[in-house]
Amino acid sequence: MDSYVYKVELYKSQKPKLIVPKSHLATFQHVESIQYGNRSISVQLLTHQKDEATIYLSQGVSGQLLFSQRSTPISIRIQHNTCFLPKLLGIYTAGFDDGHAAPLGERTRIFQSMTESGAHLGFDTVVFGYQHVLAGKAIRGFTYQDGEWVQQDFPLPTVIYDRIPNRKVEHHPSVKDMKEQLRDEAKWFNSGFFNKWRIYDKLKKNPKVNYFLPLTILHPSEEKLERLLHKHKSLYVKPINGSKGEGIKKLSINSSNRVYECEYYQGEKNIHQRYHQFSELYKQQYPSGLYGTIVQPEIELMTKRKTPMDFRVHTNKNERNQWEVTAICTKFAGKGSVTTHVKRGGSLHTLEEVFGKDQEEKIRKKLTKVALELAKAVEQIEGEQPLGEIGFDLGIDADGHVWLFEANSKPGFAILDHPYFIKEEEKFLSYPYRFSSYLIDEHSTLLYT
Repeated sequence: MDSYVYKVELYKSQKPKLIVPKSHLATFQHVESIQYGNRSISVQLLTHQKDEATIYLSQGVSGQLLFSQRSTPISIRIQHNTCFLPKLLGIYTAGFDDGHAAPLGERTRIFQSMTESGAHLGFDTVVFGYQHVLAGKAIRGFTYQDGEWVQQDFPLPTVIYDRIPNRKVEHHPSVKDMKEQLRDEAKWFNSGFFNKWRIYDKLKKNPKVNYFLPLTILHPSEEKLERLLHKHKSLYVKPINGSKGEGIKKLSINSSNRVYECEYYQGEKNIHQRYHQFSELYKQQYPSGLYGTIVQPEIELMTKRKTPMDFRVHTNKNERNQWEVTAICTKFAGKGSVTTHVKRGGSLHTLEEVFGKDQEEKIRKKLTKVALELAKAVEQIEGEQPLGEIGFDLGIDADGHVWLFEANSKPGFAILDHPYFIKEEEKFLSYPYRFSSYLIDEHSTLLYT
């Protein structure tokens, strides 16, 4: 599919016309229709002898396609007898403040940077929620242009990137219903959070990756939990459908004091409780039992200045539908924190900040190899649901063995608070568009084969 860059001018006419430079007629001579998002309209092709860098669209075309005037040139593509206006990516999310200059609160900056990265790759971006979908398969969503967020109408995109922020919102009836309505109308990727146990159970049966998995017990009984705790001395209890560290509790035995300890977060407060009997701990912490949870022994991780560390590894699909490792960072837990999550007081560092050059290169290669193997394995589990990104939480123990703690279908952007990754932000945020290019081109190819 050939691509070209033109300025676009709209002119007053309700007739569906596309007017191109006469000197470029050979490029457009077979064009019979024009498409934007999922909307297509037949057009009459005419020529002009004005600016060779400009094409003209009648308002009849722009109105039906919901294509707005813009001040900068656009990238168009021509395939067979169709002229495609800029690629359009829809980002489905929640938490809007429709009347505010920052329509997504503290997340607005990330979506702004993402939109700008997409523009450099020839994409338009519309950020929307269930409430922004109109009758007739149109979206009155948000886009960032000319230095500000504006709300305007768009056609339904061919590809939608699911960035619903958390599991609670994902299960909201309106969010779910709209997703189901649009599922057959567009290609979605990263649609839905992972079920921790399902991922673990499937990976456990894969001999290529199962040795990266720590012992994991589903729905343990009180007796089973007590036996595990006495055997391993320290355990993590996690909700199957948790994310961002929510609901994780660390259980341990303090041999010197002969007490059982339980550490967890309640809101922003770190709670540390002690019990003389295991039954007391279980009764208070798990009065309804442990259905819906998994238990994993604590692994003795490599340390720096006696502080354990783990690693966040981002993997993304590129425009060739291939996995790449796009970022690796080291995470240290905050003082007294159960996890290394930044919002729990954890800190992020590049590998270079933590290790010498030789060790840094060795660790980078090891984590990259493991993450790519895991990404391919997780993709197989998800089957027909396209995945464009996966964030892995990995650990390395004292013997150099790599362990998988969690796979995230909607990895956060906390790494973009670090100065090094801020410099790499445009490239990092370009990957949803690069993978979308693959999906859009695949869709276009299917239409014409």
